[in-house]
Amino acid sequence: MTKETYLHRQTLGVLGILLPILCLIFGYFGKNNYPLWYETMSSTYYTPAITAFVGILIASGIFLCTYIGYNEKLDRIINILSGIFAIGIAIFPCNATDEKYVGLFSLPTNISQIFHIVCAGAFFTLLAFNIIFLFRKQKNEVTKQKQLRNKIYLICGIGIISSLIIFALNNIFNWFGFLGWICELFMLLFFGFAWIVKGEAIPLLNDK
Repeated sequence: MTKETYLHRQTLGVLGILLPILCLIFGYFGKNNYPLWYETMSSTYYTPAITAFVGILIASGIFLCTYIGYNEKLDRIINILSGIFAIGIAIFPCNATDEKYVGLFSLPTNISQIFHIVCAGAFFTLLAFNIIFLFRKQKNEVTKQKQLRNKIYLICGIGIISSLIIFALNNIFNWFGFLGWICELFMLLFFGFAWIVKGEAIPLLNDK
């Protein structure tokens, strides 16, 4: 692996962690005319956080689409699809608005919501699959550091899936308004941390 590949991974990790942090900062401190922005991170599309929300998602999508990995076909397919769905989340806004037409294509809000949900669900599902199965593959000898990294990847992947399930149940049963935000926060933190570890940004976890 080249230095550029490790930097690519680290950048993806940083973007994943920055997204909820910046959306929270701009959503809370920005001049916000949408009082229920905290219900889901997607709702920050209609707040001053839109620049961070759309910008980071599209940047992450581009990085995922251009990530080479181990040059295996499955790796490429999963990452390209993840990138496409990340961009889809940004260009098809959710329905947390009174506007009739939204997004890049000015779709009816209810139609945009369907695309948004499909893209978000597919994005996080593919991320979890990638982290649980592809990140944990090993061609050479499995070192103690690799065993530890594999445990971290497994925790991160399961964390994403668990948070996604709780998020869906919260939407169905309407438990707590802010629970959706918390679930999205954890999903993105798990995603970001896994990619940072994959990028060998933490020396203690790297093979000697």
